[in-house]
Amino acid sequence: MQSGTEAGATKSMLNQSKRCPICLDSTKNKHIGVPNRCSHKFCFLCLKTWSKRKNTCPMCRARFRSIIVRSRYTRRFLRRISVRRPSVESKDEEQTYAVLFDGVHRAVFRLLGGIV
Repeated sequence: MQSGTEAGATKSMLNQSKRCPICLDSTKNKHIGVPNRCSHKFCFLCLKTWSKRKNTCPMCRARFRSIIVRSRYTRRFLRRISVRRPSVESKDEEQTYAVLFDGVHRAVFRLLGGIV
């Protein structure tokens, strides 16, 4: 039997797994994007945007060549989208992190009810 603390931690982990690691928004009712080389899950649009700058997973940095798109409701396979390798790997990490920061900023803004 789990203690209250363990149950709370488990529930928190489950809630976090339903959030996109890029934008920190809920993935409920959104198509899911999964890199073909790992099993990390993201909002499809977040991962597609990310892949235009880098074709590596934002979590584990595994290089991927396609995004597996799963249904927003059933999570069943919908299609596979090829990802082009960026013509020049961006040495300017600032651009990549700006995309990530913008998503985090929007998520925090929503969490605080628009008060910043």
